[in-house]
Amino acid sequence: MTQAILTATTWLHLDGLSNLVRRFQRYLEARRLERQTIAELSGLNDRDLHDLGISRSEIRSIAARSYDMVKAEKETETNMNLKGWV
Repeated sequence: MTQAILTATTWLHLDGLSNLVRRFQRYLEARRLERQTIAELSGLNDRDLHDLGISRSEIRSIAARSYDMVKAEKETETNMNLKGWV
């Protein structure tokens, strides 16, 4: 479905809409990774967390930072307006 929307918006020259859909996809992926990180770290016992140097109260902030890193990586992708110039 998403691919059909992206194809249609590109064909109809609705770049703003296709960019919105792509940003929303990246947002959903980053949030999925954040939830996965929380689940995996929450599944560890206190001793394993201590071995990693993490307290249980830090789990959400660590997951949020990993979400921010994914978001920053995706935003540094090639700017389509500069394609062919850089």
